[in-house]
Amino acid sequence: MKALLLEEYGGPEQLRMKEVSQPEPGDDEVLVENYSTSVNPVDWKVRAGVFKDVLPFSLPLIIGHDVAGVICDVGHKVTAWKKGDRILAKNQGLNAFAEFVTVKQDLLARVPDAVTFHEAACMGTAGVAAYKSLFHFGHLQKDQKVLVHGGAGGVGSLVVQLAKIHGAWVASTASTGNISLLMDLGVDVAIDYLNHDFAKDSEGYDLVIDLVGGDVQTRSLNVLKPGGTLVSVHPFSEKGIQRNVRLEVLKAVPDPHVLQKLMEHIVNGELKAVISQVLPFEEKALQQANEKIETGHGRGKMVVEIKKEVETLTS
Repeated sequence: MKALLLEEYGGPEQLRMKEVSQPEPGDDEVLVENYSTSVNPVDWKVRAGVFKDVLPFSLPLIIGHDVAGVICDVGHKVTAWKKGDRILAKNQGLNAFAEFVTVKQDLLARVPDAVTFHEAACMGTAGVAAYKSLFHFGHLQKDQKVLVHGGAGGVGSLVVQLAKIHGAWVASTASTGNISLLMDLGVDVAIDYLNHDFAKDSEGYDLVIDLVGGDVQTRSLNVLKPGGTLVSVHPFSEKGIQRNVRLEVLKAVPDPHVLQKLMEHIVNGELKAVISQVLPFEEKALQQANEKIETGHGRGKMVVEIKKEVETLTS
């Protein structure tokens, strides 16, 4: 089978398309024929060696977390899943950029027929991060005021929509070219960070979701209400107790229950995947995508089409 391998830590050129042996599922695993995956910021960090001292993997390795496809084999202890099931997973291992992927059965969520694999692949890593930022770390309540930094990105676009679904008042920052996207997603206020300082017009936010970091994180402390919460993708350099606010660093471990909720929101027409680009499963395209995600200025999600999904026509 074809897979995108990282053979040495370094630049995008270290990602190479290779022929490798098809994996076999363990006792509690399924083998998935992978139709779609997506590009995430963690991919370039793995490629650059940011996690080389903490990840329990050795090179060469197949990068990627998001798996969306069809089960084609099951381990002998798997009882809740069968061949032909449409599934989605945020995989614990780094093996999603491949034609076939093994996944632990307890990480699987079911993809409804009304949801495409491209849409599902957008929800694995980004969807779990968005959901947990709001509800597990942010403890969002109805009618609260929320500020989302980076609302046009893969995670941010889902944060904005989920916050609105749950009755929040939402403001979000984005570059000039993405303001219209924020409005389409339903924000109450769209802030062009290139021309406006979000910190000058404090709305007294209950919750700030910081997907940018740097000085944005620091200045966000000034727009929170006393007792408010700042959830950030980066560690904090100061204590929240000094400002009477709560600081939470976003961590998004695999959670199939969250993925199933996201599938329901899509089916109900409440949530949509913002797909900026559908990439072929080719070495050069994936190297370029991995380099692009490193800039941190993406719009929505870049999806990788590993196998074409055939639409079922009904009369």
